[in-house]
Amino acid sequence: MKLIAISGLKGGVGASTVAANLAGGLHDINKNIAIVDLDLRNFLRVYFSMKMTDGDGWASREYSGEDWALAFHQSPAGVSFLPFGAQAKPVLSGREKSISKQRKIDFFSDPKSVYRLSNSFFSEMLTTLADQFDYAIIHLPSVSFTSSFMEPLRDLHATIDLHLVVINPDTACYSILDAQSESVSQFSKIKLLANKFYSTSEVSSDFSFYMKKIWGETLISNPIHFDEALAEATANLQTVSCYSPGSLAAAEFKTLALWSIAALSCDEGSYA
Repeated sequence: MKLIAISGLKGGVGASTVAANLAGGLHDINKNIAIVDLDLRNFLRVYFSMKMTDGDGWASREYSGEDWALAFHQSPAGVSFLPFGAQAKPVLSGREKSISKQRKIDFFSDPKSVYRLSNSFFSEMLTTLADQFDYAIIHLPSVSFTSSFMEPLRDLHATIDLHLVVINPDTACYSILDAQSESVSQFSKIKLLANKFYSTSEVSSDFSFYMKKIWGETLISNPIHFDEALAEATANLQTVSCYSPGSLAAAEFKTLALWSIAALSCDEGSYA
């Protein structure tokens, strides 16, 4: 199984949009794909027609002592997805059990902890996925390249095949990358993906030019343009290829899916 991790360089760049629509794009070209949400905000589910009031998810099942795999859902289009779940209080009995459950809650809620895919729980999850799927996308909380985040990142990169870090072609992302460029460069599996590119914006064009000049092949050449169809699709609880298959965004995510397959085929390793 090929494993793709997706995270934003910061909040608000559109990492969940990219993760969900890349999963949709891979499914549309008949790839056996699953997507897992490891972000406690539990937002990824809305792209796959899951009701906002439905709190089911792998974490909420685990908190309740149930089988986390029972939280698998399938979108109307047929995409298999595993939501994080609501942050409900687990039913506890006894001090020892209470401490154990609380540690689980603390671990799953910590953005750094969910990057540690070598953890026994996540290792079991990935083994289960590998038995059923050829590709899996792991949606993660926003990444950081500060010293405290480096060890979890190394752990992540020992397991995954590709790490897409979503950025915007703007001042904030340019500044973050500039300040942390040495740390980012340590991870060969990282590819930067520019999202929300405005073709009519001089600012978007200028930052895209300078980012490409600095980051070269680390920055994927084709950005994801801003497209109102994406916002409309999300409002209708769908991926863009389902809601508006003829849109620019749908075409770009299909291109990204094909690029991902090509990039992964160059890497002989996989999670199995």
